[in-house]
Amino acid sequence: MTEKWGITPEKVAAVVTDNGANIVKAVTIAFGKQKHLWCFAHTLNLVAQKPFEEKAGIESAKQLLNTVKDITRYCKQNVNVADALRKAQNDIAVPLKLIQSVCTRWNSIYYQLVRFVKLSELLAPILLNYPKAPPMLTASQLDGIKDLINILKPMEAVTKEVSVEKFVTSSKIIPIVSCLLKTYSTMKTETDVGAATKNLILEELKKRFGTVEQVHVLAITTLLDP
Repeated sequence: MTEKWGITPEKVAAVVTDNGANIVKAVTIAFGKQKHLWCFAHTLNLVAQKPFEEKAGIESAKQLLNTVKDITRYCKQNVNVADALRKAQNDIAVPLKLIQSVCTRWNSIYYQLVRFVKLSELLAPILLNYPKAPPMLTASQLDGIKDLINILKPMEAVTKEVSVEKFVTSSKIIPIVSCLLKTYSTMKTETDVGAATKNLILEELKKRFGTVEQVHVLAITTLLDP
């Protein structure tokens, strides 16, 4: 493609891709390893999803999320439950609905947990009227969910920051990574699942972004950004 457009490898400053092994290998062969740049948003997505892919504590983030997803799915499939939840919000002009997360966007997990906690007090007595409904989360499990929300909040803010289309974001990557590492290194948690999740995210950040300051293109753009 570059040959067709008359673009020589020397004119290419960097090639941004996701973390797929095949595309990384292709770019490395065509332009050299030093010109490959991973997509920051995609890599951040992998970091944020990691706690929900494996057990990270006594009660894992994955287990809590699955419980929330089961309850959300039941409420969306049961018209009577959905109507009861809507009527319980009679003081709100536009009643809120539970959100179901999708695997391709990690921040949908964050939004799902936030909405679930917000509606949990209204939802709990409604589910008691339906014997086949999934059991509602306990108070300690809800505390775990709240801990997860606080842990994911910085990641959600960063995702919004780098997803804009009106300006270049490469000069922000090194400062953002530095802030994230500092934030998670000093973050306090309230539950076992929160502590395990925070530690796993910090570990993933170091693993994937530990050498970010050594990436020539990012270092140059950071220095030149006014």
